[in-house]
Amino acid sequence: MGKKELEKIYEEYCENLGEAPDSVKNAYQAMHDAFEEYLCAVEEWTFRTAFEFGLNYAAKAEMRKAV
Repeated sequence: MGKKELEKIYEEYCENLGEAPDSVKNAYQAMHDAFEEYLCAVEEWTFRTAFEFGLNYAAKAEMRKAV
């Protein structure tokens, strides 16, 4: 079986696949929500650590000026 034949069979399969059941849609939504929560947490952590680093760096720079 050649590539063109497989593509035709796959195209026909996709056309007749139909809609996913609610269990699949619900699982996808749960996964999406969890990933969004994860990304928000990473973004907040990154901001907080960068901000803290900046504050510490600025404080050390001011201490060096005083010496």
